[in-house]
Amino acid sequence: MIDIDRIQYDITDSLCSSKLKDLSIDISEMSIDALMNDGLLKQIPVIKTILAIIETTQNLSNYLFLKKILAFLTNVKGVSAKKRKKMIEVIDSNDEYKGKVGETVLEILDKCDSAKKAAYMGVWFSAFLKGKITYGMFLCGANILEHVFLSDFQYFIEQDEDWMMVEDAYEEIAAGLYYIDFTTAFWDIRDVAAGIMSPEEVGDAGAKITPIGAALRAVFNPYYQEPDSYPDPMLDGLFRRYRADRKNMKKNVEK
Repeated sequence: MIDIDRIQYDITDSLCSSKLKDLSIDISEMSIDALMNDGLLKQIPVIKTILAIIETTQNLSNYLFLKKILAFLTNVKGVSAKKRKKMIEVIDSNDEYKGKVGETVLEILDKCDSAKKAAYMGVWFSAFLKGKITYGMFLCGANILEHVFLSDFQYFIEQDEDWMMVEDAYEEIAAGLYYIDFTTAFWDIRDVAAGIMSPEEVGDAGAKITPIGAALRAVFNPYYQEPDSYPDPMLDGLFRRYRADRKNMKKNVEK
């Protein structure tokens, strides 16, 4: 296994490197020998370091980790090096977050169970770099991506339903993509207490998309329209704060 402490600075340098824009490979088609002989890859600090480790150890797990890093970086290269560097410096200088961006990214990629999931992480991280989401949202979404089954996530982002029956959303609720919404049931119970509805008529709770679920779907599905509000006051407040933070982030990025 790769020592994350050893290469955390390399990943930061790589994320800020202008060389990323030239990164254009199909990792699924490349053999270890092809990777070892690719001159462009060796110009990217973290890739150069891991290739040296692979050459020394001949360890398969290091090769698989390299594929995850390449999948991640390939989906970050669309953001300019200047913007990448600026956003990373902002987070690294913020005492609110315990770890540096490079260290955090490596830990996240280490937990990804496939290069495909690492590619999704790259798209999600790019959304942060572009100011579409806050860094806190990135961390929350990354945690969901780490634990959700890839097939379930792919199905989730392709859909546009913001509300489901609870029995149809067990996996989504467990993943943090939906929450159990008791709003309808609470209003019905109020009517029961007022004597205008019988207990038998009380509706069931439903499953409503969470703010982080809406953000993930908006990033990965260009046709999705995010909900304007949430019936639950606490979640509605969180969603509105997320939207305000995202607008402020966009303004800062554009400066």
